[in-house]
Amino acid sequence: MYTLNQGKEILGVPAEDAAIVEMQQLCDKDVFEAVDTKRLTRVEYKRILPSSMKITQKVTADNLPDKVKGRLAAGGHRQDRSLYSEEETAAPTVSTSAILMIAGLAARTGEHVVTADIPGAYLNGVMNDKVPVHMRLSRNVAKLLIIVKPEWAKWQCSDGTIVVKLKKGLYGCIESAKLWYDTLLKYMRSIGFEPCPYDPCLFKRGVGREMIKIAVYVDDLKFAGHSIIEIRKIIAGLDKEYGKLKVTEGLKHNYLGMHFDYSVKGKVNITMPKIVEGILTEYGVTGTAETPAGNDLFKVGDSAPANEAEKATMYSITYKLLHLAKRVRPDILTATSYLTTRVSKPNVDDIKKMTRVLKYLNGTRELGICIETDPGPISVKAYIDASYAVHDDCRSQTGCIISLGKGPIYTSSSKQKINTKSSTESEVVAIADKSSQVIWSREILGWLSNQTEEEMLPATIFEDNTAAIQMMKRGRGCSEKTRHIKIQTFFIGDRMENGDILLYHLNTEEMVADFLTKPLQGKQFIKLRNMLLNWKAV
Repeated sequence: MYTLNQGKEILGVPAEDAAIVEMQQLCDKDVFEAVDTKRLTRVEYKRILPSSMKITQKVTADNLPDKVKGRLAAGGHRQDRSLYSEEETAAPTVSTSAILMIAGLAARTGEHVVTADIPGAYLNGVMNDKVPVHMRLSRNVAKLLIIVKPEWAKWQCSDGTIVVKLKKGLYGCIESAKLWYDTLLKYMRSIGFEPCPYDPCLFKRGVGREMIKIAVYVDDLKFAGHSIIEIRKIIAGLDKEYGKLKVTEGLKHNYLGMHFDYSVKGKVNITMPKIVEGILTEYGVTGTAETPAGNDLFKVGDSAPANEAEKATMYSITYKLLHLAKRVRPDILTATSYLTTRVSKPNVDDIKKMTRVLKYLNGTRELGICIETDPGPISVKAYIDASYAVHDDCRSQTGCIISLGKGPIYTSSSKQKINTKSSTESEVVAIADKSSQVIWSREILGWLSNQTEEEMLPATIFEDNTAAIQMMKRGRGCSEKTRHIKIQTFFIGDRMENGDILLYHLNTEEMVADFLTKPLQGKQFIKLRNMLLNWKAV
């Protein structure tokens, strides 16, 4: 993403053309009206938001350059949040786990997958006049507006800028996402779709082979269903309501930066090549590493503090690595999870650990995840493990993988929030903490499959500590040393008794979640990585 000036310098004429198209769209949708700044109160004048034109080079599903897109964004960081309730600003977005689950189910049954982008989605939400929002268009953006609407020249201030009052939602404003979601929700209900009670950005209509499922992430939609004709009808209705959608059909899709490839029957391969390439290029990464972390990953050490430039770089890189790791590269999640605990006060050793992750990524650019559901009745499977007292403060590390067969729909590697007294207790804490995600995944799967509570299969949790399993089944501690964790075991015990969860033992050698609890090396690293990613099966 570039500023307008950067876009014109790097992309040339297409960047300015894209910005003009954006200004034309804003005018066509009557997004703002001109304001005479002399008529504003002192408070209103102080609240005028800045704005900026962003230029993005889009890519196709084959990762080739596509159209250049312009987007005017408001400086919502300057808005006074105390003037708004949480209900006015809190907008949901579909979870990554739900997206991966829909992808796996579509691959399983050979459903048609279609992705679509609603143009100027936020511009369909009507602003609330209770808190008027004024915004200043920079000199360069004002010039573009005058190209589209010459009559606006009379509203230019002495510095060449133009101040406007927003009538519709605009990207950047804190209330715009919620205004758009409410608008879309009303429309979806009007055409017979119901939102999911567990993830309000999932919608479905119909049953059996007539069912159409839609995942919504702001203005990006992903459809799955057996009837391509019905999906096209729905898109035609959206076209009429919101303007011409950009639609992709076929076996390859880009959605939220993830590349989905349904070319192999029964499987979907998911990668993020553009993000990986961008990270490695931006930071000039050279060399490779066999694993993302050494055995000393969790040791803070006493090396010198990183300087301010290194600290800023580490923060930026860690954020990007986490974005990648939580979606399609869980093989770097353990190392990245640790780095997130160090970004506020990194030392030289932390910088070296970050560099090792980048070198590993450089040598494994092609990796991703392959989701492949089990044959026959489908259910949620979870692998949960813990490494006892591996951190300097004697906290344990939890690893969790949730799957519909092979390949993860959810992964987590996190430091436990409490100190435990034994390895058994650390395992109990891990299961208690992650069981909520397991239960949620089961509920989502049941909803997507139109199953009643009675029809849904239990979720299976695999654990490699027999003592922890016994505690869960009993619903209480087995000795004086474990009585204090009774509340956590009661919760799991209740869920087992209700038939929501089954808990089974799995040998440590096959416990794939072990990969997310410690920095493995050598053959065990490769073995569990292949099991985790399911990439070998491609």
